[in-house]
Amino acid sequence: MSLTTTQELELQAISGAAQRRNQPRFLLFLAVILLLVSVFYAYSGLNASKKAHQFAARKAAVAVQIDGKIAQYNTLNQGGPEGGLETRFPVNSRIRSTLESSAEIFGLETPTVTQRPERAGLDYPLRRQIVTAQLSDAPLEPTLKWINSATKNIDGLYVAGVEFSPTPRGWQIEVRFARWEVVPK
Repeated sequence: MSLTTTQELELQAISGAAQRRNQPRFLLFLAVILLLVSVFYAYSGLNASKKAHQFAARKAAVAVQIDGKIAQYNTLNQGGPEGGLETRFPVNSRIRSTLESSAEIFGLETPTVTQRPERAGLDYPLRRQIVTAQLSDAPLEPTLKWINSATKNIDGLYVAGVEFSPTPRGWQIEVRFARWEVVPK
């Protein structure tokens, strides 16, 4: 059987269409796209899981540190090996007299000393005692020695601030000392 040219072209078109129907490239393309999307979501999920695990590990480490600090606080508060709060931060009612007498030792006039307690919180067992000492027309070197001596002779006392102002005969000095102590019951 012999075919005409037009019949031959029609058969080629029909066979090409049948071949395309037998090889669905669109479905193959769609499957590849779906595969890529699923790989992307799987990777995102694994990455999010990894970050969540790291976050949980950091929080667990912080919780362990906090538990250790709570245990240390309870040990100190109950009089552990380092002593209770009452022995580590005792109330010192002689700060004013010690500062005044040590100023006389260094040849300074008696400073004006004021004290005020400062609470950290209602249920906090410690408070900070602020002691302000003022000197007028004081020489600088003995004053600095007096400040150094005061911090060495009074347990837990530290310098919270110093203000120097020059005067015609010396220095106007205000020293703010501070010290932590147990709140009296």
